[in-house]
Amino acid sequence: MADLDDVMNTLTSLIAEAIYPNGACYASAVGAPVKIYPGWPVPNVLDDDIKAGNAHVSIYPRPEERNTTRHAVAWQDSAVNLVAGTGTAVKVVGEQERLFQMVIWAPTPAIRTAIAKVVDPALRQAERLVMPDNTYARLVYKSSPMSDVLQKSTIYRRDLFYTVEYATTVTGAFYPIKKTTINFTH
Repeated sequence: MADLDDVMNTLTSLIAEAIYPNGACYASAVGAPVKIYPGWPVPNVLDDDIKAGNAHVSIYPRPEERNTTRHAVAWQDSAVNLVAGTGTAVKVVGEQERLFQMVIWAPTPAIRTAIAKVVDPALRQAERLVMPDNTYARLVYKSSPMSDVLQKSTIYRRDLFYTVEYATTVTGAFYPIKKTTINFTH
């Protein structure tokens, strides 16, 4: 079942792949360590990391949301286990468009810019996201304000706002019926 957490986790993975193209065990593409996670940062952890020269990217769902359900959808085959003769079906029970805020928290303006130059194009290229239930979500850029209000704390921030239109689904097991024809000859 795709839900809000699935969207946040999918966005987190997409951003992590952009910042760490060779994997999390290797250096980031932006020249500084970056923590990427769903949710809002813990203030004292963010402050300590910023002082150490590390950056954060947090993925947060905004309250702005609208129902985009257009019509009822029939059950669709998702995966079939031919050995056991069972399968999984997915049914869309609703669709919604939600605003997500990807916040870059950086110790310097240069690191903030480097992260934005990697993350924003990665998100813009990913017009369709594959959700854990194998449905697709649509990703659309909205805006990218920058703020130096926290400059006294040496935290440089840039927000990337994207809407994600995704389906809420339910899954169920199904058992395919195989038609067998027997011909008798005399």
